[in-house]
Amino acid sequence: MNCKNCEETLALGTKYCPECGAKVLTNRLTLRYLLSEIYHAFFSIDSNKPVRTFIDLLKKPEQVIGGYIDGVRKKYIHAFGYFTIAVTFSSIFYFIFLKFFPETLDGMLMFQNNNVAQMELGRSIFRSVFEYQTLMFFAFVPMLALLSWIIFFLTKRNTIMQNT
Repeated sequence: MNCKNCEETLALGTKYCPECGAKVLTNRLTLRYLLSEIYHAFFSIDSNKPVRTFIDLLKKPEQVIGGYIDGVRKKYIHAFGYFTIAVTFSSIFYFIFLKFFPETLDGMLMFQNNNVAQMELGRSIFRSVFEYQTLMFFAFVPMLALLSWIIFFLTKRNTIMQNT
């Protein structure tokens, strides 16, 4: 059997390629296998990884982000997984907010202005934002990634210039 990535000859029973480190896949791509992989990707989170990631992002975000960029993967939850958890919690919050406490939204709008037309416009904008906030978060990912890359590029360049 050969490695699918580097074509290195593999011994029987090998779980990882000794040349490139890729996992040797022996399962066929079936619907059951794909569903199993999706389940493990989204629901097999070590019990303390989300909490550790959250606390460390509050205390020392530069170490978490810098470590992730440098290759630290086992210590923290994957960035996309963390983002998905955050979006899920915010979606649940907004759903509960709009479903059970809609008068709070009206109270906020009344406090800002007394014009009925402006209140209706504000109400429709707030409801649209709350309803589609998950899609908006995912739409902003490429922009935030680009901004993060620019910031880290500038920070690294400044660090290198200061050290020389």
